[in-house]
Amino acid sequence: MLSLNPRVRLVNIGPFRDVEVEVKPLTVFIGRNSVGKSFLAQMLWALDTTTPDPEVWVDEVFKKMEDEFKTSDPYEKLLERVKRGGDVTGVFRKLLEAYIETAHIGLAAGLRERLEEVFESLDNIVMEGASEARIRVEGRALIEFKLTRDEVQVLEYKPDAGFVERVYARTLPLGRLVVELLEDGRSVVLYDGVVSSTDELYDATLIPLLAYLHGSFGLLSSWFIRESIFLPDSRAGVSRILLRPLPRSMVKEVRSVDREYIGFVRRLSRLAFKSEHVSGDVGESLEELLHELGCKLEVTKRAGRYTLYLRMWSGKRLNISESPSGVREALTVALALALPEYHVVFIEEPEAHLHPRAQRILARLIARAVSSGKHVVITTHSSYLLHALNNLVALHRRRGDIEKIKGFKASDAIDPDSIAAYLVKIGDGVVVTEKLKVDEYGIPTDEFSKVAEELLEEEAMIEGLG
Repeated sequence: MLSLNPRVRLVNIGPFRDVEVEVKPLTVFIGRNSVGKSFLAQMLWALDTTTPDPEVWVDEVFKKMEDEFKTSDPYEKLLERVKRGGDVTGVFRKLLEAYIETAHIGLAAGLRERLEEVFESLDNIVMEGASEARIRVEGRALIEFKLTRDEVQVLEYKPDAGFVERVYARTLPLGRLVVELLEDGRSVVLYDGVVSSTDELYDATLIPLLAYLHGSFGLLSSWFIRESIFLPDSRAGVSRILLRPLPRSMVKEVRSVDREYIGFVRRLSRLAFKSEHVSGDVGESLEELLHELGCKLEVTKRAGRYTLYLRMWSGKRLNISESPSGVREALTVALALALPEYHVVFIEEPEAHLHPRAQRILARLIARAVSSGKHVVITTHSSYLLHALNNLVALHRRRGDIEKIKGFKASDAIDPDSIAAYLVKIGDGVVVTEKLKVDEYGIPTDEFSKVAEELLEEEAMIEGLG
């Protein structure tokens, strides 16, 4: 997502008739149960992890390039130019143009595959009673898809026309190829390596293409450049059940989101083992949260498998699958926020099973993760978590004096401009989203305030009977 805040519009998707969401470094969805917050978060994650179907895409490119290069394999022609040396920007740009002009074809095929993985079928996505649905992603480029119950098509595609003109390619002695992107007045090296075969040349063109897809849309094909993780609200139960050996037939019956979560846990275990200790302000918040939960993290490696263990305050050592529910809920959330390898973190109900004090610490960990450059998308029911985040937004007003405020650091402050907050609610038989105005005091908490008022009124009514 870089500095780009992509906008996603969903029409006749799931419970949503027509909804638009701007994704910022911290994106928050609040609302009652069963209104579609989780569906919305999962849809954004599905888009974030969509990749073009390479076979479909490359076939289209080769068809387009046959006329340009008068050959059935444009990479052979480009390799000849590279071997001659010098500036190969012109021919390199022609190849990139062919890929960019046909990217929507590969993306349509890739999106269908990804949506069927996450939601099991397109039929589960198109709103009941509607014949078709639409997904529109707009950043520096624009793409709009039409979904029926068995097909994904592209309705509109406007590439970032200026991208190709910002790419430069040159060869150096010994067949070394350097590809650079001029971005915001500075040169970014996308590829620097020796190219002696068409396979290596393919890699050299792939990286700029991924940079294009990521920088243009923000929510499509981004995992090539930085990894995305989804932490479902079922994570405590999934950790208890699926981290144990199970027959393959049972695992197949588990929904895709949960199966992928187990894969995340195993990768988190490996990353935590190799990192040993996460440094900096984020690492400090991780340690503080573990302390509040009454445990210390221990990662073991046995027979090639990495496993998360918790050393509890009592001295007992527990596998994550056997640890208390609050620990099972929070540990993977904390690791995903703290470890640098994951740059986009989707979390359903990060506050689940956590004491209010632990939620306050978790809010600071979220803030520090965002300060480190991560994007975080959360759904929440917790007024404690929102109030804690709002305190850190208020801290931004005092950023010049933060070091004077006991216990806070500059990385705790959240710029209100980096937050997008939405109230998800039912209106006229469909789900709608209301974009909340985030200001220097944080995210409006009216929904929670109404409940507090109802409780006070109920208390007064009960006391009045006495």
